[in-house]
Amino acid sequence: METFRVLDREFAMQIKDIFQLEIKRRIPAVAKVDDITPETIQQEVGEYVVTSPIEEALVRFLEIYGDSRVKPTDQIGVWISGFFGSGKSHFAKMLNYLLKNPQIGGQPVVELFKARLDSQSAATHTIAGGLLLAQQIDNHVVMFNIEANRRNTSILSTLYSQYLAQERKMSGSIAVGRLELSLIRRGLYEAFKQKVEKELDETWETIREDFSMVRGAAVNALVAVAPEAYPTPQAADKAIDDLLAQENAVSISDVAKELVAYVDELRAAGNPERPPHLLFIIDEIGQFVGREKGRLLELQTIAEEFSTNGRGKLWLIVTSQQDLKGMIADIGSVQDEFGRIITRFDTRLALTNQDVELVLENRILKKNEAGKAELAQMFARYGGELSILGKIPGSSRELPALNKDSFPVTYPFLPYQLALIQDMIKAARTSGGSGFTLNTEARSMLGLCQGAITKNLLDGGVGRLIALDMVFNQVRLDLNQADVREIDKVPNQVTGSSGFDTRVVKALYLLQQVSYLPCTAEVIAHAIFQDIQAEHITELKKQVEEGLKRLEEAGFVIQKEAGIYEFLTGSKKTFEQEVNDIDAKKNDQRRTVRTRLTEVLREVGQVDFDKKRKFDTSVFADGERVNEGNALVLQVYSPLHLKLEDGLTLENIEMDSFTHTDTVYWLSKADEEVERLAVRLFKLLEALKPRQGQQSKTDEDKELIREKSKEISTLQQTIETRLRSALYNGTLVWSGDVQELDGKVTTLNPIFNKAMARVVPHIYPKFGMAGIRPDAKAIETVLTISDFALSTVEPGLALFDEKNHLNTHAQGIDEIMRELERRENKGLDKDGRSLLAHFEAPPYGWHPEVIRLMVAGMFRGGVLSIKSGNVVYDDASVPAARDRLTKANDFKSAEFLYDPDESVSLTERKTAQDAMYVMFGRSKTQDTASALAGYIHEDLEKLYAQVERLALQLGQVEYPLPASFKQSRELIQKVSSHARPNKVVRMFLTHVEALKALHADAETLYKFVETDKRIPQYKQARTLLRAYEETRQVLAAKVLQTPESIALAEGIRLGLREGVAGEKWPVFAQAVESLLQAYQQVYTDLHAQRQELFARLSGELVAEGLETVYLQAYSCANLAFDPAQMTCK
Repeated sequence: METFRVLDREFAMQIKDIFQLEIKRRIPAVAKVDDITPETIQQEVGEYVVTSPIEEALVRFLEIYGDSRVKPTDQIGVWISGFFGSGKSHFAKMLNYLLKNPQIGGQPVVELFKARLDSQSAATHTIAGGLLLAQQIDNHVVMFNIEANRRNTSILSTLYSQYLAQERKMSGSIAVGRLELSLIRRGLYEAFKQKVEKELDETWETIREDFSMVRGAAVNALVAVAPEAYPTPQAADKAIDDLLAQENAVSISDVAKELVAYVDELRAAGNPERPPHLLFIIDEIGQFVGREKGRLLELQTIAEEFSTNGRGKLWLIVTSQQDLKGMIADIGSVQDEFGRIITRFDTRLALTNQDVELVLENRILKKNEAGKAELAQMFARYGGELSILGKIPGSSRELPALNKDSFPVTYPFLPYQLALIQDMIKAARTSGGSGFTLNTEARSMLGLCQGAITKNLLDGGVGRLIALDMVFNQVRLDLNQADVREIDKVPNQVTGSSGFDTRVVKALYLLQQVSYLPCTAEVIAHAIFQDIQAEHITELKKQVEEGLKRLEEAGFVIQKEAGIYEFLTGSKKTFEQEVNDIDAKKNDQRRTVRTRLTEVLREVGQVDFDKKRKFDTSVFADGERVNEGNALVLQVYSPLHLKLEDGLTLENIEMDSFTHTDTVYWLSKADEEVERLAVRLFKLLEALKPRQGQQSKTDEDKELIREKSKEISTLQQTIETRLRSALYNGTLVWSGDVQELDGKVTTLNPIFNKAMARVVPHIYPKFGMAGIRPDAKAIETVLTISDFALSTVEPGLALFDEKNHLNTHAQGIDEIMRELERRENKGLDKDGRSLLAHFEAPPYGWHPEVIRLMVAGMFRGGVLSIKSGNVVYDDASVPAARDRLTKANDFKSAEFLYDPDESVSLTERKTAQDAMYVMFGRSKTQDTASALAGYIHEDLEKLYAQVERLALQLGQVEYPLPASFKQSRELIQKVSSHARPNKVVRMFLTHVEALKALHADAETLYKFVETDKRIPQYKQARTLLRAYEETRQVLAAKVLQTPESIALAEGIRLGLREGVAGEKWPVFAQAVESLLQAYQQVYTDLHAQRQELFARLSGELVAEGLETVYLQAYSCANLAFDPAQMTCK
């Protein structure tokens, strides 16, 4: 860091002379109702800065309030929210002035206020109109700070008391005030006062608040002025007792009705054109309610009664740090429970501190011309140094920057200080943390900044700065006084202490209120830096470090983590003594660090190898397993483990790594701070246990537990951060190779992945056989895609070749087939779970989805079947079969059947398809074994039926059946009798030639019988041959005895014996025709000879006178040859 040093002063102008307004002038406290003098009002209104949030709030309020003049409304609640520095209380006070509109310096407050409006703002005209309309209402305002004026825990009691005191000018004691109102209604009030004043010789208004001292005189006065009501002192005294007893028994409904009645009285007595409204402005209602559900419910009821009874006559305006819904959430109630209060406080004005610099500049920090010039010269001279001071180191949120423009505006504050101070007060009010509790009338930013300047810097030269210890001094009366007293002990209880140590602890006390700043020596040095011309930031930091060391030794502060300190307040100091008394043994330290290391290592464990497969790794933290992995091992050692474990040296680990090639060793870089932090963490956890186990806890205990739990969480994160850093800069050892890390990579996973990726090829040498990145959709695709596109599925695995045939030579497929065959031979399980276990383990390491994909490809390729229960699947088109492959759990339980002898490759199935097309004409068949088997069964069944029918027809004519017909039954049974589709297809291919022959014979004979109708001709041939044999021995049949006829007859005989269907038929038919012609000629000749003989014999008988009747049977005068019977018809 750049530093500076200046020994003599270059700028002599005093700070008190640089301001435009008198810096020491009195600025009244916000919302102090007893300080509303004309001078105060004129100053506050005359200096009021109307910021943008104020403009917006005024426009909203005046719009809804102005409407209530003529229109009844139940939206009578206004909730003004904003944290310290937002100006909410000042805004509420300004509403009080504007609504009452007193005359100040001869002009109404409203006119004085209008001069503060920005003439260039679009809202100015709207605000002016709203103020004019508001003055058409007779505004009666009761304003008070409820914390400063509360009578008890009741909002109603305080509200009613302030109404009596401010609006009715009665006693603030509810009992006395109600007595006064009663006397007024009866016209006895003045007489009563005179009696009391005469007896006590003091005015009633002076002594009435101390009613116990004037009670006797009041009793006498009551008897005197109202003898009918109080005939005796005892009666009057009892009446007073009754009033006192009922003081806290007033109901919200009764008060609301009383207030409405009072407004109605005002209306009846006043100007009808200016209807009266009674407004209650309650400052800091949020702080009063806190987390008390009952108080918020009371406020809700008040708002509800004001709304229901008043209808716009009664108004309730409150201020709170929190917005209404945020307060409800903090109380822990659901919105429905407080639905009515949200409705009644429909006007919710949220102010911010975004313009606080503008307010401070206009009211106290605005510089005169000489001051501006002096500061401009200072920035020109010390701009570099101021830039260093103007940016507080280590802040996790962006704070206002210092530059040449902002420096003179906020001086003698640095820009970030204004935001920081507001955040410290805000943190203190919202959480009550760290012992920081502001009193009721917390100082405004105006008062705080003015006081810090006037009490510390007025006579100092330009160059002096506000330091945070000065802010502490300004608000010390508003702080937890036990903490202040503890800080006051520093000079007496810190050895070698000076006022400097007190400054350090004051700054630390305030700094630790905000979470976005680390309370380091450097931050504290920035916070207490107070002179640009005389101080050196580096030297100041060294002084702060020395002071913190002294304070820590004296027990005032602790170092929670490396370089971050905390001031110990109240019970914290006692708790820290308990922490220090706890003994953190080495095993306790080891266990603490190991737990944190385990958390660090949660982010590693899977090696993303070549972006193809994530391998689970067994990770060990200081010897204890962090997560379950497979064959890869990572041993990680923390700095503490390496320090305490005997023999755990780099040399020994390097030697061990040669025999543990599955293990990578990760040694952390030494870091002594880890040990210190682990001790602190262990002690805190142990010390906190008894308090956490207490059944009843005080608020202080709860706050301590909350804060220490937060510190524990921070410590855990810090140790984890340091462990990560130690690993980033550590050493990796594997198989004798030592790699020193340089810390350039600041995330664990890349280092882990790179180191473990070297191990993968040694543990999984066969990973490359199926080393692809899995695609969850690929399994479904390979089962459903068209045949011609199979080669496009995961080409990296080469499941199918370019002809879309299963590639059984692919390395992954081959390994799975071999394993299935081995399991079949060994009688081992062949289910998916077993396959996954085998191929996910070394030497494979295949991804389970890739394994399922390859099995799916084999199933689609027909080399295996799936068995699930008692069902065997061979068809990829069956949804149940696909489920066994696409669903991981179903795959694990399925059994995979593989028989090299039965398996049918896609090539073989294509052959079967082709054969079926040739034989049966099937052209569009599926290629699955199951589908093919179905087709085979169907077609062979038809073929067999045809064979049987033809055999029956041919048998009737004694046609010689072919051998294939005789074996057809046995042949078809050999193919069709199997249950497994693969077997059916396999047997079909085995007997395909015989089946083709059978089919061909059947086709030939079908044509012979059915198409060509050859059976009659065949029968004729058989008859012809028989007639030929009977006739050829006749001497007259010489033509049948010729070699030609004999040859024809022999040919016919051979055809009848062997069959003549098909190509033999034409030769056979021609032989039959030729022989038939020869036979018919012989028959005709013999017929003629017989007829001639008959005629001759008949003539001879007639000549002899004999009867010829017996010869008539042999007579056939007209030849009519029948080829079918080979005789004359």
